[in-house]
Amino acid sequence: MAAHRRAAASVLHGDRAPAPFPARVRRAPAETGITRKASEYRNLKNGRFSFVDHTYFPPDWTPEAVSAAGTAAWSSPDVLRDPATGAWSGSFADLEIAGYHNPATGEVLTYFPVQH
Repeated sequence: MAAHRRAAASVLHGDRAPAPFPARVRRAPAETGITRKASEYRNLKNGRFSFVDHTYFPPDWTPEAVSAAGTAAWSSPDVLRDPATGAWSGSFADLEIAGYHNPATGEVLTYFPVQH
C-alpha cells in the first residue's frame, strides 16, 4: 500500500503530472447567476499550455431545475442541432443552453449555460 501511495504521489507531483493553474472565476450579470471558471493545464506530451473554460448553472438551482431547463432548451422552437458534430443550442427563459447530443439516437448527452 505504501508503494502505491508513493507512486501516486510521484505521478501527482512529478514531471508527468499536469500543472494546473488556479481557476479564474468570472460572474455573469447578477440576473443570470451563471458562473464561469477557466483553468490552464500543461499538455504532458508537447509541454504546451491549454486553456479550459467551463460554465455552470446558478448555484441555487436544484438538479430538477437544471434538468427542466435542459429539456426545455432541447425542445425550444429556436433549437439548432448540428448532425455532423452533435452540437446543439436552444433557449430557456432568458438563457442560451448548449451541449452535445448523439445524432444517431437524438439523445442529449450533456448541456450547459452559455455566458455571453
